[in-house]
Amino acid sequence: MKLLLGILGVMTLSGHLLWAASVTKVDIQKKSTIKRPKIRTDEAFQTEKAKVLAKRRSLLIQDVREALRRVKDKDQNIELKHRLANLYIEEFKFQAQQGADARAYLQKAQGLFKELAQLGPQFHRHDEVLFQLAQSYLEFGQIDPAHQVFTALLAQHPNSPFKDEAYLQLADYAFDKGQFRKALEYFSKLIENPQSPLLLYAYYKSAWASYNLSQLNDSLNWFKKVIETEEVRGNSSHSLALKKEAVRDICLPLADLKKYQEGIAFYREQGDPTQRKGLECLASLSQERGDSKESIDLYQQLLQLDNHYAGNPEYSLSIIDIHRKHSKHPETLSALDDAMSVYLGESSWKEIFSSDPKVMESVRSSFESTTRKTALDIHAVGQKTKNPQLYQTARQFYQLYLKYFPLTLEASKAQFYLAEIDYKEKQFDSAATGYYSVFKNPQSGSELKLTALNYALMASSAQINQERKESGKSELTGTTHKSATRTKGMNRSLIRPLKSDSF
Repeated sequence: MKLLLGILGVMTLSGHLLWAASVTKVDIQKKSTIKRPKIRTDEAFQTEKAKVLAKRRSLLIQDVREALRRVKDKDQNIELKHRLANLYIEEFKFQAQQGADARAYLQKAQGLFKELAQLGPQFHRHDEVLFQLAQSYLEFGQIDPAHQVFTALLAQHPNSPFKDEAYLQLADYAFDKGQFRKALEYFSKLIENPQSPLLLYAYYKSAWASYNLSQLNDSLNWFKKVIETEEVRGNSSHSLALKKEAVRDICLPLADLKKYQEGIAFYREQGDPTQRKGLECLASLSQERGDSKESIDLYQQLLQLDNHYAGNPEYSLSIIDIHRKHSKHPETLSALDDAMSVYLGESSWKEIFSSDPKVMESVRSSFESTTRKTALDIHAVGQKTKNPQLYQTARQFYQLYLKYFPLTLEASKAQFYLAEIDYKEKQFDSAATGYYSVFKNPQSGSELKLTALNYALMASSAQINQERKESGKSELTGTTHKSATRTKGMNRSLIRPLKSDSF
């Protein structure tokens, strides 16, 4: 018996935190996948201990259980129960690693921890038992009972070496429940210890709790603390991961506070690739928030980082989209023309990426769609409002479309609508030429060909009558443009409103 107790004493005296050494990791919520560090590691000890227990654990469990039946001394009985609970935890972990259903061992350990917890604070390992009991609840997914036990641990043992882990569990619990003010209270307890290995984690989660409470300046300052604080107790890999997360996430309070210039300066100091990602985040958020001027400036800065960057077309399209949404037609037209001259014209950017058909097709498709839809939208509004200036603007966009996409299936429709605008403005000769080009275009469908041919004849007739009228002669009688639009098959006139699928 003494030999058995001696063996167990050697095995558990220095390692009585057998299970506490492998604390369950809790995922950071709200935009992050970083996991918090473990409060205790002792990896070398755990590895060696696992080798010993793998060979002797079953026998030790039997021996301790037999010893419990024989031992009369109360203190020895308590120690044996605690050691048996730890052995059950080790067996649970070992079996779980092997893929077996090991919950029975965890239940046995939990039963012993509950019994030992009833001994109260006078038991010299009471705080450890409470911690292990709470952890067993977490293993079973029983979150509420676990956090009740953590609360009791802090109340009964305010100076326990397990207090940081207890505060962290309570803070994460409150955070996940959306109780952000309560979470901040618990994280503040961790922050009181500047040497805590959980310090950066507490800063980081405080930043997110503050952000969710719309305490934007506090959130910004907490993120800065994560970035600026030196590594604590050698947790270099975890500190680096948290710092990377903070560098990414600080973009949110910067944008919400409209501190774009501060953000630009901050990310410039980080260098690539962080600078580009940071500016992309600021540009996107400023665009979402309606800060158009700042967003355009940010996208232009991104374009200037590298004239040959593969993502430049997306930046240009974002600028164009901002102009479009604010009905800044001249700016939209100019930005489209400038961008397409680079990405679809003769340029070093196109020379670099022309060998990649997927890239070029994607760029071509995006700009084709944007130009086409912009022309159609402006034209449709011009029809509805009868605004002659919008007709002129639509003309410019149709001409731009035909400049860069003369051979697409939609080009003949663009030419047809351009001819319609000419006819609307009584430029009959130009309209007739446009209609006829649609008729001659092999890409035009049969219905469109027929309509275009009839309209070409009408436009020619109207041009003749216009010239006769100007010379003082009487007009020739015949089909007019208005009456012709009622002819069967001629249903694409601008007298009918444009639709999104018309072009």
